[in-house]
Amino acid sequence: MTYISDIERGERNISLGTLEKVLIALEVNAIEVFRTEGIESIEARTDRKLLTDAFHSLLVGRKLEEVQMRLKVVKEVLGTFDRLEK
Repeated sequence: MTYISDIERGERNISLGTLEKVLIALEVNAIEVFRTEGIESIEARTDRKLLTDAFHSLLVGRKLEEVQMRLKVVKEVLGTFDRLEK
């Protein structure tokens, strides 16, 4: 899995053949991967998978410490929402 992690962090280049294999393994369409139009308004979408994939894409390539910090922030925000709903 190190190779994929290196690709995600931009530390390795990927050939088109390898990219095709990764897309097939992940069952992802290449158009979805490279589409950029409308990304700014992604928050308005209602497709849960699309939104969680968008959230994941914000974390890919970040340092471990950054991801850990963002996780703490999200947990705090969700905890606040949970307390308000009670």
